[in-house]
Amino acid sequence: MYDYPQLKITLQNMADEKYRDFHQKLVPDVKSQMLFLGIPIPKLRKLAREILAECDNIDDYFSSADNEFYEEVMLRGIVTGLLKCDYQKKLAYITDFVPLITDWAICDTFCSSIRIAHADKENFYGFLQPYLTSEKEFSVRFGVVMLLRNYVCEDWIAVTLDTLKTVTHKAYYVQMAVAWALCECYIKFPEQTLPLFQAKIFDKFVQNKAVQKCRESRRVSDEDKIRLLQYRF
Repeated sequence: MYDYPQLKITLQNMADEKYRDFHQKLVPDVKSQMLFLGIPIPKLRKLAREILAECDNIDDYFSSADNEFYEEVMLRGIVTGLLKCDYQKKLAYITDFVPLITDWAICDTFCSSIRIAHADKENFYGFLQPYLTSEKEFSVRFGVVMLLRNYVCEDWIAVTLDTLKTVTHKAYYVQMAVAWALCECYIKFPEQTLPLFQAKIFDKFVQNKAVQKCRESRRVSDEDKIRLLQYRF
């Protein structure tokens, strides 16, 4: 069996009060749900790799995993993302974790840990569809962030833009993710993305945030930043 009690002690020994106070301000809605230790993400990634290297049966770790501390959930997400295993098994682990997402930081850290092989992209896109239409805010954000991290590429840009148009959830962190995704699409594929800004088919908040993010990016030319102003609501 995996020595999970020892892992909890390790996490508590890694606690950083200053970082805890800083991170709690970034995710204020989670403060009442879990205790924060205050452990920077790079340290959690290092610990996740150690778990994967040392654990003979990763199911022992997952079956023991707790959510008393915020960092335990964050760590489980990173372990899930980095885990190399059978593709269908990996999807099952991802499915198990998504309901544990309580905020944008856990969501985005989890998503950044997952690598989708080119050969699996078609299948994984299908896997994302129920999340993109979910009623749960962070399930939808998970789907959108996975899109922007894996499908803003030449082979998928048309599909990605069409998919973003179908995301209608009004929650703040969903709309922020859609705006972020549109910004990434514009930066990498301005000719394909600009018509969506011109048509103003997105919610006012989403469109204005997307334009703002583009104008704040160093990867957008000054000329384009001026042009984008006309597409604000």
